[in-house]
Amino acid sequence: REQMAAFLVRAYDLGGSTSGNPFVDDNNSLFENEIEKLQASGVTKGCNPPTNNRFCPSQPVRRDEMATFIARASGLSAINPTPRVEVGEVDVHIYPGDDIDWIANDNPKGTVFMIHGEHHSQEVWPRDYQVFIGAGDAVMDGDDWASEAFHSYAKGVQIIGIEIRTYEPGDWLVEDCNIHHNRTAGIWLENGDPVVRDNYIHHNDRSGVSVRYTTGGLVENNEIAYNNYRDYWDWGNEAGGGKMWDNDGLVLRGNWSHHNHGPGLWTDYNNINIIYENNLIEDNYANGIFHEISYDAVIRNNVFRRNGFDHDAWMWGGGIMIASSQNVEIYGNVLEDNYNGIAMTRQSRGTGEYGEWTLANNYVHDNTVIDSGLTGAAQDVGNNNIYYSNIRYENNTYSGDVG
Repeated sequence: REQMAAFLVRAYDLGGSTSGNPFVDDNNSLFENEIEKLQASGVTKGCNPPTNNRFCPSQPVRRDEMATFIARASGLSAINPTPRVEVGEVDVHIYPGDDIDWIANDNPKGTVFMIHGEHHSQEVWPRDYQVFIGAGDAVMDGDDWASEAFHSYAKGVQIIGIEIRTYEPGDWLVEDCNIHHNRTAGIWLENGDPVVRDNYIHHNDRSGVSVRYTTGGLVENNEIAYNNYRDYWDWGNEAGGGKMWDNDGLVLRGNWSHHNHGPGLWTDYNNINIIYENNLIEDNYANGIFHEISYDAVIRNNVFRRNGFDHDAWMWGGGIMIASSQNVEIYGNVLEDNYNGIAMTRQSRGTGEYGEWTLANNYVHDNTVIDSGLTGAAQDVGNNNIYYSNIRYENNTYSGDVG
């Protein structure tokens, strides 16, 4: 902890005015001055609350402590997730035969509704911040012709615990829903900072999740499976587990994407500041995670198994596939039995919102690749610039059938 204090004080130029002797256990520390500056700057309070008269200079730093120190030193503010709404907060109950759209528009913004039973061919245009909770038996069925269960012009809408089928559903907060057998995407999100979590999204005709034009969205802890299962759509265009388009700061975390006829998860076109972490990606026809003609991303601590066997050409079919994208860091992943491993391609794809779509400044390190074909970078632009583009593969572990 004493060395950490010195690092933070130097890195963040912390120079708070010290007074007295706030900690009784740092007098013999080489870094006493830095420890006291850390305390004066408000970065540390001590290690023995509530007294907090000790710093514990010789103890190792835990991960949660380090997160706290960095957040305080950097002045980071907390991200407040969309609050969950409890059943006890329900304002209006909706039963089979009720006109959900009429009821929604007859009530003010922020009304909490509970939906009971099965409802057919209804399309709802919510007002801002309205909440729709399923009562446990709630089903909205589009009967194979209705366009969308919930349309997406309102702000801050929440949809929780409803089975939605044979529709093309909307966006906002979508939580604890069973979304299946819809004609195109199971969930289609546009704009804002939507949250999709804890859903079962499966057997939709085109893709599981489509996310576009968002800032700071979250796709978390969903099971995304068997989408494009009838192969109606060319997955090389847009089909499979999910396709994300032109997003800034999207986080895809803790999802299980499997048996989709296409990529497992796919960020294509002008995506930037993307994080993929702690996902399980298995048995998808195409690339496991596919980051294409986009920009800065982190792909970390994911597991990939048996992906890419329907895309078995050149460097394609990777557990992780990077196409003409730059500033990507890939680490801590485990890849096993994929057609290819961690593959990158550079082609002539043009220029996007944040610069050229090219392969540069990508760092692949500390991954484990087992029986997963080719790992590396390739180009078909007719020059050797790829060798001078700061593409690094370091400290990875390879075993079995790899190249």
